[in-house]
Amino acid sequence: MTRKEKQKASVTVDGALVNIVSYYQAHKLSVQLSGTCNNGQLVLKTEGKAKVKLKDLQLTSQEGAPLWLKNKKKVEIVATKGTNNTLCVTACNDTAHHKAAAIWAKDKIQLGGKGVLNIYAYGSKAHGIKCGDYMEMKNCTVNILAATKDVVSCNEYFLLESGELNISGVGDDGI
Repeated sequence: MTRKEKQKASVTVDGALVNIVSYYQAHKLSVQLSGTCNNGQLVLKTEGKAKVKLKDLQLTSQEGAPLWLKNKKKVEIVATKGTNNTLCVTACNDTAHHKAAAIWAKDKIQLGGKGVLNIYAYGSKAHGIKCGDYMEMKNCTVNILAATKDVVSCNEYFLLESGELNISGVGDDGI
């Protein structure tokens, strides 16, 4: 790939599956999601940093993570101020298939914003949030209302700097 090709992000849409790929490391990709979808998924693969803004989003995936982040650097997930957002995975029985969590991230994630994020994770192997590195929370309210497995599963650490994390309906560990 030439440098010019690496600077571009490619976007493909197949029904309600949106796939975004960006190979440019110095580029900070920003995506805003809003609206309602009963069977959709955002797959975001990026070499650089990224920000996913949630603005009154109601996103349900029938199989696998509604937010599937194949990131190599930190992704910020921002619940926009004054909004109420919901991520729901309804069936996650195979941990190798489409990642078993409402949010699945390969690397670091930071949840922020002054909005609300509600999470429901159903299926025999579904975590609320699964993070391959560390997870930080700042200023937002996250309600994990159902998780068959762990509420938050991180390989490194979880840091709640500010905000609220409310947990109920959990089948395994909290954090």
